[in-house]
This record gives sequence, structure tokens and C-alpha cells, in this order.
Amino acid sequence: LASPAFAGKAQGQRTLAGKTVPLKVANALSLTDYEGKPYTLVLLTEAPIDLSSVLASPDPLTTLLNFAPVNAVTHAKVFVSDVRVYINAHCAGDKNQYLASQKFGLEAKISGGGTKPIEGSLRSTDAEMSVQIDVTFKADVIKPGS
Repeated sequence: LASPAFAGKAQGQRTLAGKTVPLKVANALSLTDYEGKPYTLVLLTEAPIDLSSVLASPDPLTTLLNFAPVNAVTHAKVFVSDVRVYINAHCAGDKNQYLASQKFGLEAKISGGGTKPIEGSLRSTDAEMSVQIDVTFKADVIKPGS
């Protein structure tokens, strides 16, 4: 289930610290936060990443946050809940984390999720935002451990 063959599609790009990377792959994971509230994490990358060990982990979020294959590439983690959408982005070779949220100018249009594929579009609306993104995506939502 976690094979790159099951990854969804993304189309667009993301710029961090002056480096622009195309986003071509979307993986969506159904997770629960520390308060037990469900959300979807969409991982946007340039190329597929095998997430089988993340999905097999008893704590998929912690495993993903510390997963060397993800941290070795420039990516965007998009957190989607019922109340907000925000991005935590990383540039390969850079220790900084870059954030964007609807509260600070991220335009996010998301639909689906749960048993339906999640799809959406994300766009930065302010040139001063630390994450510059313009991408659409669609991916089946994978529930770890299932």
C-alpha cells in the first residue's frame, strides 16, 4: 500500500529560501492528533518516496517527522483538519522549517478525504510568505495500520 505506485498526483511548485522545486507527487495519510482529533497529512514531493515503514509504525507522525528519506528532499507537509490548513515545509540541506497557514495568507481549497480521495489547491497570496506555493493535488487517503 505504501509503494510509490500508490502515490497520488501533484502539479505545481514550491519555493523556499530562493530554491524552487516542482511538486509532482502527493501522499495522503489519515492521522489523529495528540488530542484524538482526526486530520489528514498530505506530503508533497518532487518524486515518490516509499512510506511503508512510516505506515507500519505505531506512531506514524513521529516516524514521518524523523524519516531520513523525506528529510533528504525538499518537500511540503500539508496538515488538513476541519478547522484549518497549514504547511510545514523543508528545504533539503537546510535545518529551518518554513510555515504557511490560512491565517497568514495561504489560499487553500480542499475537498474529499476520509474514504474519498483528497484533492485541493494551495497558493501563496503574499510575496513575503516564507513558503511560496502554487500547486494542485489529488491522492487516496491511506490509514496507517490498515
